[in-house]
Amino acid sequence: MNIYNEIMYHKEIDHNAAHSKWGNQFLHLVSSLMMIGAVYCFFYETIELCSKIVIVSQMLRQSGHIFIEGNVSNNEIDKIGFNTDMKIVTISCMALVRSILYLENHVENFIDFKYMFYFYLSSILYRIVYLTFYGKHSLQGIVWTFKIMTDIFTDIPLYGCTVFGKTAPKTENYIWEKRN
Repeated sequence: MNIYNEIMYHKEIDHNAAHSKWGNQFLHLVSSLMMIGAVYCFFYETIELCSKIVIVSQMLRQSGHIFIEGNVSNNEIDKIGFNTDMKIVTISCMALVRSILYLENHVENFIDFKYMFYFYLSSILYRIVYLTFYGKHSLQGIVWTFKIMTDIFTDIPLYGCTVFGKTAPKTENYIWEKRN
């Protein structure tokens, strides 16, 4: 299987395991559109604006998983990215570290988007390194990196139907291809 099919296979596993409810799909659509705006801001605006868009976008995206889908970690066994439990731990750690810094007066504001942005990026970098060295194969980190980088573009056509109140169906194109 080539790298494109491997990426699409993992997108399909992710979609089928943790994206079955309309609300979660709609939040992914909104988040993807916001992330495209963040990419623009990264190159043409300030890093502060980019970080705010990324954090709000990811808060929307992950709240869909946590509050709308619920904990579906048992469905996410084949996923190579973060499952729902990992997302909850990451968000909790980010809030805990920030709370400690705030309570000890090491920072002025409790909400600092730049801090959250860098924490978010470091958690992604950690997962990439982990998958590269401890995944099923050494290219798994690269596959996941390209998967999450392209999710913002593939989510738009996949979840575009949510604008009209429809839910995107489960897919099995690449799963069947990998089985054969």
